[in-house]
Amino acid sequence: VAAAPCPGGFLVEASIPWEKLGIVPRPGLTIAGDAGVLAADPGGTTTVARRYWSNQATNLVNDVPGEAELTPARWGTFILE
Repeated sequence: VAAAPCPGGFLVEASIPWEKLGIVPRPGLTIAGDAGVLAADPGGTTTVARRYWSNQATNLVNDVPGEAELTPARWGTFILE
């Protein structure tokens, strides 16, 4: 994982080997998933917001069981090219 500031925010790059995910990549393959960020207070000690690309119902920041819950029905679709 690498992160760097860019105009308007940050650029984050993550690399996970396909075999670790049990996926054989091919053009046109569709994968359900979501991507998001956690925002912290100015001191970086408290999460104040959770923002996700697909699941817009994820802004829980004080409910550990709810924050850890996976909701695949609210995920989007990634399509490999």
